[in-house]
Amino acid sequence: MRLIHTADWHLGHTLAGHSREQEHELFLNWLTDVVDDEGADALLVCGDVYDQGNPPASAQRQFFSFLAEVHRRRPQLQVVVIGGNHDAAARLDAPRPVLEALSVTMRGGLPRDDDGVVVPGASVVPLRDAGGDVAVVACALPFLRAPELSAVSVRDAEGAGLADVVVQGTRTIVGRVVEAARAAFPGVPLVLMAHCEVQGARMSLSSERPLFGGRHALPSSLFDDAGVVYAALGHLHLAQVLGVARYPGSPLPLSMAERDYQHGVVVVDVVGARVSTRVRATPRVVDFLRVPSAGAPLDDVLDRLRALEVSERPLWQRPFLEVRVRLDKPVPALRAQIDDALAGKAVRLVRVDRATVGDGGALGDATRAVGVEVTALAELSPTAVFQALYRRQFDDDAPPEILAALRSFVDDDAARDRLEVA
Repeated sequence: MRLIHTADWHLGHTLAGHSREQEHELFLNWLTDVVDDEGADALLVCGDVYDQGNPPASAQRQFFSFLAEVHRRRPQLQVVVIGGNHDAAARLDAPRPVLEALSVTMRGGLPRDDDGVVVPGASVVPLRDAGGDVAVVACALPFLRAPELSAVSVRDAEGAGLADVVVQGTRTIVGRVVEAARAAFPGVPLVLMAHCEVQGARMSLSSERPLFGGRHALPSSLFDDAGVVYAALGHLHLAQVLGVARYPGSPLPLSMAERDYQHGVVVVDVVGARVSTRVRATPRVVDFLRVPSAGAPLDDVLDRLRALEVSERPLWQRPFLEVRVRLDKPVPALRAQIDDALAGKAVRLVRVDRATVGDGGALGDATRAVGVEVTALAELSPTAVFQALYRRQFDDDAPPEILAALRSFVDDDAARDRLEVA
């Protein structure tokens, strides 16, 4: 049984206001070819289909066009999609009756009966091999939100309140679904689909939302305890393996922090209890540039930007650029200078990373460094606070002309306050 495991498409994503639509279109075309070339029996999409709960019409059109085309190319393919934390469960589930005609099983949210009670068996999806036999059973669990987890969590032994809601709740739901799968298909290998955080996994904080405040990652032992042969996960954009669990990562870099990641999908072969995997890397059609690789003085950075050579190409395919500069004093016209250095170059500036030469210490330490000792916040004058912040950032005293401008502003503000009181 051959499965293709993918996640975190984030259709409709923009980077600093720049659309990724063409990149996603090429990815979906490539994925259609991969599914066909590999002779896949099933495609598992593990959440974050869309970048937001209310995706643009163009993103929805991309998704449905992909499902139609992959069905046309490989009619026997079974597709299972679960919702992620970026997806709106009801929106994913709405076209479920239509999608079933394309052999697509959609689980945007936990299936419930008419009374709102969770139905574990409805998350059990049998996957058939080329001969029509059930060779693998997918336990399709969408992203579990706090109310669902709270409803099934148990109280701790001392009855002092809810135990770890996320871990206990997830363990309970997984157990019920796995139990239903084993009862319906005894002896058939189980693959768990989930959208979650696992302890010990690496996260790119610049583009991923820590779930539940980042304090309730799941132990990887949860999947071993469930007895599944493979846990197909979504949420983390860096491809990684944790025991039987695996994140395929996002198919595209979604931030500058992800530019050095390997992006792709995982080909999973399941033969009984034996599982083997390999990665098909996604072709990258847009470069991510960082100039320089580490922060440098402004004059040096501007020289490098002027010397940057980039070939002309369509707007959507121009490289994304992050500029890293190290400042020893404020530069009010920094962005204008960078824009001027990049004039006429076929790049898209998405971020200016400003680093300062100060030690970044606490404000209280910086205040003492400029000779101000206080016991209460009210004792700090605006000038003292500014001096302390300036020293913390630039490791030097603020220039006299800046202090004079500050005092003028403070004095005018105080005079205005007195006038309003009068």
